[in-house]
Amino acid sequence: MKKLQQLLRCRRGGVALMISAAAVPLFLMSALGAEVGSWHLIRRQAQNAADAAAYAGALAVTVGQSATTEGKAYATKNGFCTTGAGCSAPMSGATQSVSVTLDASGTKVTAVVTQNQPKFLASLVLGGGTTPITAQAVAQVQNPEQVCALALTSMKLGGNQNIRGGNCALTANTTVQFASTPTFIGSGWAVDASGGCSPANANCNNPGANVTYNYYQPPTIPPVALTNLELQSFPSGSGNTNCKSASCPPLSPSPNSQGQLTVSNGGIQNLTCPGGATSCTYVFDKIDVKSGGSLTSCATQPTPATVFTCTPNSGVNIVIGSGGLNINGNVNLIANPTNNSKPDLDGVLFYDTEGTSGSPVNVTINGGSNSIYGGAMFFPNVNVTWNGNAASSNHCTMIVANQLNFSGTSDINLDYTGCPATALPKTQIVLLVQ
Repeated sequence: MKKLQQLLRCRRGGVALMISAAAVPLFLMSALGAEVGSWHLIRRQAQNAADAAAYAGALAVTVGQSATTEGKAYATKNGFCTTGAGCSAPMSGATQSVSVTLDASGTKVTAVVTQNQPKFLASLVLGGGTTPITAQAVAQVQNPEQVCALALTSMKLGGNQNIRGGNCALTANTTVQFASTPTFIGSGWAVDASGGCSPANANCNNPGANVTYNYYQPPTIPPVALTNLELQSFPSGSGNTNCKSASCPPLSPSPNSQGQLTVSNGGIQNLTCPGGATSCTYVFDKIDVKSGGSLTSCATQPTPATVFTCTPNSGVNIVIGSGGLNINGNVNLIANPTNNSKPDLDGVLFYDTEGTSGSPVNVTINGGSNSIYGGAMFFPNVNVTWNGNAASSNHCTMIVANQLNFSGTSDINLDYTGCPATALPKTQIVLLVQ
C-alpha cells in the first residue's frame, strides 16, 4: 500500500508524458502549415505561368498570330496546362486549367491559370474536396511612339545628314545600321528596330543627344491605308507626256493612267487640282524628273523663280505603276488630304506599286534640299535611297519603304503632325499591366 502511494506521488517522467501527449497535435499543425505553404508555392508558380502566357499571347498579337495558342504554349512550358487532351495531372487528385483570351479591342490578353489542389490534412479543418489556386495576368499591346520613317525590312543611316523635326521615330522592322553619325535636330527623336543594330558600333548605343532607342521591339504596324491600297488595283496606260519647257500645259487629275511622265531640264510640269474636284488622283506608269526639271502642285503655273515659293493648290495623290519613280530634279508637291473616290489615298503623296515582296526594286530620290514632299509616301516593295528635302507647309512628310537608306549631305525634314491617322505606322510594345 505504501509503495503504491509513493508511486502515485512520483513525478519522474511527467514531462515526457506531457510532451508525448502534445506531440500529436503539434505534428498535425506542422504538417498542416507545410501543406498550406505548398499552396503558396503553387500560387507563385501559377503566377509565373500566367505572366508568361499573357506576355507571349500579346507578343503573338503584334505579329498577327493567335494569342490563345501562343499563350497556352508558354503556360505549358511553365508547368501548367488544361488537364486532359494530352495534358496529364500534376499529381494524383489535382487538375489544372489555362485560359488565354484576347479582348474586343485586340490589344489586351488575359491569362488565367488554375490548379485545383487536393486537400490532405487540411481536409480535417477545411473539409474535403480540392482548393482552387488561381493566378491571373493581363498584358497589353501599346503604341507609344509616332513614326515618321518606316523600313519594312532594314534601315541605313549614312551620309552627313541633319535630320530635322522631332517627336517621332525612325523604325526598321529588321535591323538598323549607322554608317555615319547623323545629327538629330529637335526633341523627342527615337531610333527603333526589331532585329538589332548591326553592325554594332558606338552610334548604336549613342544615336544622338536625347535620342532614345530600342533595337528589339515588336515589328511596327504599317499604315492602315497602305494595307488597304495593296489590295486594290490601278489602271495602266500607254501615253507619254514629255515636259521640256517652263510653260508646259498643266495636267489634270484622272482615274485613268496617263502613261509615262518625263520632265526634262528646264521643264516645269504642274499637276492641278481644280476647285470643287472630288478627287485629285493621278495615275502614271512612270515618273522621271530629270536634273533641272521641276514637278509641282501649285495653284497657278509657277515660273522658274517660284517653283519652291508658289501657293500650293488643294493637293494631289499620285499612284505610280510598274515603270517606277526617278527623281533627279526639283519637286514641290503637296498631298490632297481628302480623296473622295479613294479614301485610302487621303494624305498620300506617292503610292508606288512597282516591285514585289520577293523582288523589290531600287529607287533613288536625288532632288535638291529645297524639294518639298508634303505627304505620306508609300514604297512597300521598293528600296529607297533618299538624299534630303525641305520642310512642307502641310506638316506631313512621312515615308514607308521596303528598305530605307538616308544618304547625302543635305537636310532631311520629317513631320507626321499633319498626316491623317490612317497614313501613319504604329510602333508596338508589350507591357504586363496586371
